[in-house]
Amino acid sequence: MKKLISCLILAGFLGGLVFADEIKAPLGQNPFSKEEKFPGDYFLIPSNLPHFMKVFRLQKENKAWNLSKEQIEKLQAAQEEVLSAVVSLAEKIKKLELEMVDAVVYEGKNLKEVEVKLQEIANLRLEMTKKHVECINIFYKTLSKEQYKILLELVKQEQ
Repeated sequence: MKKLISCLILAGFLGGLVFADEIKAPLGQNPFSKEEKFPGDYFLIPSNLPHFMKVFRLQKENKAWNLSKEQIEKLQAAQEEVLSAVVSLAEKIKKLELEMVDAVVYEGKNLKEVEVKLQEIANLRLEMTKKHVECINIFYKTLSKEQYKILLELVKQEQ
């Protein structure tokens, strides 16, 4: 009788594992996210701060903006540095968030069990947003007031 009970418990446990694997999303995918804007969605403030780098990349030759060669070089250097850091941070955040989905949704872990990972995600989002603020400041300091006004208008048109 003990063997039968042990077998039933083991079968139930293994069945639960198989069931959990059947309902899990494929590795690296989140079934709860409809459309991702990478890396933009991973900022702490994803939509209320302007994203100047995209506009700069697409509009740096715009005659109305009248950027000097020195300004273009400075902003391109900043773009390479900031973009590299931001993409790296966003990749880490995405990986951790997908691990959170597995842990909470499919493995039933509670807050206490995932709190460290949750704090890590928050810290990475904060670090990424600090890079975003620094980036905005680089544009503010590099451009003239008139160029900065044009940049703001270009950003509004992109949205």
